[in-house]
Amino acid sequence: METENLRAPKRAPRGEASRPAQEGFLQRVISLFAGGNDPERDRRRLLKDIGRQLKGGSYRFYRPKTEEALPALAKFFQEIYSALGPSSVLVENAESSGALKLILIESALTPEQRASRDYFSEKQIRERAERMESGDLEADLKDKLVSFSSIFDSAKAKKIEALHGLLSVFLDLVRFDYFFLLRKFDAGYPELDFRYVPRFAPVNSSLVTDDLKEFLSLIYPIEPAADWDALFNVLAEYRNAEIVSRPDWQKVLRTIVEVRKSRVLELIVRHSDHDPFFKVSVASRSEAVVDDYLAKLRSQAEILVRMIAREKQTRKIDVLAKTVFGNAAPNGPKNYSAAVSTLFTQRMLGGYTYVAPLAYLKAFLLNFFKKDIREIVDLLLVKGRWLTPARSQQLSESYHNLLQVSDDLLTFDESLSPDSDRGVKIRNMLRRSERDKAAARQLREEVKTSNETALALIQRSGQSLVVMAKNFKIVLDDYAKSSRELITNWKEIEAASDGKIQAQLVAAYKKIYYFIQLQQASARPDS
Repeated sequence: METENLRAPKRAPRGEASRPAQEGFLQRVISLFAGGNDPERDRRRLLKDIGRQLKGGSYRFYRPKTEEALPALAKFFQEIYSALGPSSVLVENAESSGALKLILIESALTPEQRASRDYFSEKQIRERAERMESGDLEADLKDKLVSFSSIFDSAKAKKIEALHGLLSVFLDLVRFDYFFLLRKFDAGYPELDFRYVPRFAPVNSSLVTDDLKEFLSLIYPIEPAADWDALFNVLAEYRNAEIVSRPDWQKVLRTIVEVRKSRVLELIVRHSDHDPFFKVSVASRSEAVVDDYLAKLRSQAEILVRMIAREKQTRKIDVLAKTVFGNAAPNGPKNYSAAVSTLFTQRMLGGYTYVAPLAYLKAFLLNFFKKDIREIVDLLLVKGRWLTPARSQQLSESYHNLLQVSDDLLTFDESLSPDSDRGVKIRNMLRRSERDKAAARQLREEVKTSNETALALIQRSGQSLVVMAKNFKIVLDDYAKSSRELITNWKEIEAASDGKIQAQLVAAYKKIYYFIQLQQASARPDS
């Protein structure tokens, strides 16, 4: 004890000013005997205690005096690396593998439950799609999904999620960078060479503390009594081979648990970092594996049903198009086209929605309506004498409406040509759209307006064709009667048509019927 500290204090001025000096002196005296409140001294004392624990412990991993990590620590990691290293290639990308997760989940199912899962396979869904309408198939799948989901009660879900957690722990342990750590003790250590005889040397512990912290966070969640065999069975099924020698794993597991229990790695980190209060940080693991599995199963089934519906729709459209147009590909509008639409869709500006049905409409009007149907209408309206003028008026109006649609379609397409005022405006907006939000917004409106015009043309033509087909049917029914009540001069019409009027009407009626079906199918948003 220093005598200077025990000397009487100098006389202080009278009054209140003398009190702080007296109190300070007393505090210093008390602190000499009581040890004081010195965090730094406490920290040094704790570190000294940690050093004594490490020096007297059973694991010679660390030399406290020189703060060196010793070869025995490297040997500990080498043994784990030798057991788990060969697995690293086999489990690469395993955690993101849908196949592995599927095997893991379905390992908890009975053979009967696995068979019920096959109900949602693509093969079985496609087989049922051949016998069922899309809406009925979708409703059936929803019912079966509810029934299948009930299999996963809380006990089964808990078991699956525990197995998935075990998988994550094991994969993290396999993926730990043992090679990088071991090269710090032996610079010549080769990667994945498990026959190499190392020459480990002590290293400054500061070089390995970060590795030890990471390793500690990986081994703290390990449960030695967990069902490791169930996990390795899943991995073996995933890779069609044993991922790791199970006896070797049991040996590694025992070693890790013993080292963890001794807390030697924690103590090394605390002493090396001069932080006696260091605590292992373990990341929280929580994943709703079963919920994700069921949601994915539902999503895949719904997507497949929609895809099958589109495939059916496409096949139906192809059959109808061939029925109406034969093998000839219809020539659609030049400017309201798929090629121009692509310029908009590439810039996320929407696109032309009714390219196919408008192309069919143009081809139908030019190649069939203005030829075959015009000839029939001329025979019926020009040469025919109708007892009911209102009926002939309906046929005449539908015919002229279709002529107007044909003209309007050509006018509409010309309005979109690059040389028209509107076409120039669209081209300028398209050029500015990537950097000018206002131009992009205006262009979306232009595309929307074009689609509305195209749909209106399709709907107008459809309405007029329905009226025309109905009247053709009425005329055919009248023609078949022994006493005709609609047209009085059928013989003159027959003579003008070389006796083909009935066949022409039947062919025109069928053509219109199939064309209307084609338009309805191809104009759907999902077609």
